[in-house]
Amino acid sequence: TARVGRRHVRYLEKPRCQHQQEPMQQQQQQPSSVAISELRRLIGSLEVRVEQNQKQLNIPFLRAECDRLEAESSSENFWDNAEQAQAQMSQLSALRNSMSRAESWDTVLGDAKAALELVAEEPEDGEEVRELLSEARESLDHLGTEIGEFE
Repeated sequence: TARVGRRHVRYLEKPRCQHQQEPMQQQQQQPSSVAISELRRLIGSLEVRVEQNQKQLNIPFLRAECDRLEAESSSENFWDNAEQAQAQMSQLSALRNSMSRAESWDTVLGDAKAALELVAEEPEDGEEVRELLSEARESLDHLGTEIGEFE
């Protein structure tokens, strides 16, 4: 504090009204049942988006195309035309990346579902439950962003 005239001025402190603190306290004390239902809803909507995008990618076609390019790349004269070989290897890499990305979406959804199952087994709303829910939410938010970028 510093004295200005007859008044004391406090630095770096903002006055807090009771109504300003309540939302933060409510958020920290949010029951896990609300968070669980939000995560279930989020998982449901992301499952639909993941399925749609995986259909659009046509994963079976990507696998078949990867198999074809890998078979071609193992032929004896594959590197005779270095430019064409490099283009095919780049295409193979891009196809693998697309498949890996789409498969990782399923992994994130599976992990979030597993976290919800673990939470359901916990008898209390403790730190572990909040941490599992927080990690699941963070992963699902990231997945939503990634799918949005893909779309």
